[in-house]
Amino acid sequence: MMMKKILIADASKVSRILLENILSDHFEIIQFSSIAETINYLKNNSVDLLICGFELTDGNAFKLAELLKVNDIFIPILLITSDPKTISKYDAYTFGIFDILERDKIDESIIEDINEIIELYSNIDLSNSFIVAIDDSKTQLYFIENVLKQTKSKYILFENPREFIETLPHSKPDICILDVYMDELDGIEVTKIIRKYKELKNTRIIIQTSARENSLLRTLMIIGADDYIIKPYSTEELLLKIINNIKVKKINDELDKINKELFEKATTDPLTGLYNRRFIIEQLNILISNYKRYLVPFAVMILDIDHFKRINDTYGHDIGDEILINLSKILKETLRKTDIIGRFGGEEFLCLIPNTPSENLPIIISKLLNNIRKFKYKYEEDEITFTISIGCCNFTKKYKTDNEIIKCADDMLYKAKNNGRNQAFLLLDGSELNIK
Repeated sequence: MMMKKILIADASKVSRILLENILSDHFEIIQFSSIAETINYLKNNSVDLLICGFELTDGNAFKLAELLKVNDIFIPILLITSDPKTISKYDAYTFGIFDILERDKIDESIIEDINEIIELYSNIDLSNSFIVAIDDSKTQLYFIENVLKQTKSKYILFENPREFIETLPHSKPDICILDVYMDELDGIEVTKIIRKYKELKNTRIIIQTSARENSLLRTLMIIGADDYIIKPYSTEELLLKIINNIKVKKINDELDKINKELFEKATTDPLTGLYNRRFIIEQLNILISNYKRYLVPFAVMILDIDHFKRINDTYGHDIGDEILINLSKILKETLRKTDIIGRFGGEEFLCLIPNTPSENLPIIISKLLNNIRKFKYKYEEDEITFTISIGCCNFTKKYKTDNEIIKCADDMLYKAKNNGRNQAFLLLDGSELNIK
């Protein structure tokens, strides 16, 4: 197994040698004393970790970290110093420093920590993830960007939360990192807006806050935030938050996909892709309830392919199936998206037409009859055509149950069949109408 590679950059030769003595049995070590040497090496070579003293011969660790970013070199950086109190953690994290260690306290226990850091970074590949960060502090956004670059994710940064809101719901981030206090619009309001969109229900919201105020955190979780992080925080803390929340997002997305597939299997006719009999009857009963409560008008239409047995006998059941599939497509194209279309059994279909005045139904049915007549299915040298018969009734107070309105539509279908097929009979508010 190949040893992991660590680069030690420190102006102090003694410090470099001490670190090498601790680490060399476990890692391949490269040493430099200057920023220039370090950058030149890293432009052409990769390492797993950079351990950096604050002082180098031609600058300090922050300058080195800045040049690494300029050159698109992203590796975890451990900063070692004799007195950690003299270095601002906020500044260090802003420059992308992973952690700060006290020089005199470094011993062999650091080996386990280094392995964990390298393992963390080697497993980061969020190239299929999209992350949004919103903060009115340029400095904070700069720090977040440095972390996001290391994740290989796609990301967008916003100083103004209103600009982010304008992208919704079309932009569908996996994670939103929000500051709780922003002048233009605070994190609470932004969270509420995100949660209004069904498309973003699985988007993970991580709130940045400067204090662990229990009442505030409780409010954030109630309105829809998923996680929080206390500022100032390290690169490691943010990386772990991002990785863990991406994992949860993927699990939730997969559960949604499974539930959708289960719903489709339970409600869909496998051949045509239309709703099955059980589901469309459920929808019919919902329409009946809405009519009884709010007088929302709707109609029930049953249609049947004329002489379908003849098609099966002449061309075979596979072609019969193709005719059913194509009829389903014509129904979808002719009727509205709000209409509910189902396969009722065999070559029979049931359509529910809500919120349609009875005077509009003849127009819809005439259009459907004509669209079917125009259709030709090419099979070898033949062009197969077919027609349908339709029975339709609009729901009125005289009907009490789903069976009663279905029987009415079925009776009208029977009349259309007996009258020569390729036509429709409608019962609208008690008056019969024949459409050919």
